[in-house]
Amino acid sequence: MLLRVVTAGLLGGLSIVTATAQGVILQTGGAGQAWPRYGCGYTATWTLNFHTVTVSNPDGTRRWSMPLNIPNVRSSVIRDAAICPGGDLVLATTLTSADGQVVAANVRVDANGKVTDVVRTSPYAAKALACTPSGAVWSAGTERDSTSREKAEYTVIRRYNAAGVQDAERLHRSEAGSHPWGPADRAFLRADDDGFVLLSTRIQKIFLAQAPDFQVRQTTFVPPAGCGEVTGVALLKDVITVSCANSSSSGPGGETTFSLVTLDRVSGAFVKPPAPIAGPVALLGEDSGQAVLFRTRGREIVKFAP
Repeated sequence: MLLRVVTAGLLGGLSIVTATAQGVILQTGGAGQAWPRYGCGYTATWTLNFHTVTVSNPDGTRRWSMPLNIPNVRSSVIRDAAICPGGDLVLATTLTSADGQVVAANVRVDANGKVTDVVRTSPYAAKALACTPSGAVWSAGTERDSTSREKAEYTVIRRYNAAGVQDAERLHRSEAGSHPWGPADRAFLRADDDGFVLLSTRIQKIFLAQAPDFQVRQTTFVPPAGCGEVTGVALLKDVITVSCANSSSSGPGGETTFSLVTLDRVSGAFVKPPAPIAGPVALLGEDSGQAVLFRTRGREIVKFAP
């Protein structure tokens, strides 16, 4: 049973102690911001128009907030972010240089908001990132040719060490099947030191790997009744928890309900039926054995034991 909860304004720095049965609640920023990313106790978000990035401490106080400034870069697009131990941030970006060159790159920002490394990954472009407690960064992405068509073959999942050097790659594109969309499209990537999970709602597959070899196993992901659309994923010690939205009818007056479903971490098989939960909600990840849930109405982050 939780006895103490901290409620804090991520952007304003206001902190209030309160009590609730649900878990730790952190108030996030307002409209015009990306959905928050969560990792190692820290929270990050960014404005959609000008890419002002904000990182908050585990207690909810703001750590830093500033535009993404990279020397000799005219503009940037942030596709995803992963938070590493100590509050370092890794961003999956598309950068346009001062001379008009467009490249995909992983950008590392330190705990004080300073860009410390820009690692070009083109033609591979990460679409989803996940940082482990030991600091390794897993990515799921695509490769395209000079005409912007997806290549027939490339490795979808790659791992980078703390220096930004790629040290592992998994899952050839052909292994995922012949679907015209790749596994990284509309996908959720979560990782810890014991493995990773990539759930692609576009191709309805889930890819799982466990240490020490991280060999990928895949299985078809067909959401059960009550789980019409996946909104988020949490990778826990023994299970994978998925948050879902289900529209009972279309058009005005249609009701959308939300639920959590549980899968076995090794096999990907469903082990618990959908459990209703007040929504709208999206799972962001895990923290100390607890699932981290984002309530979109009110923009709250809640930690709880599933």
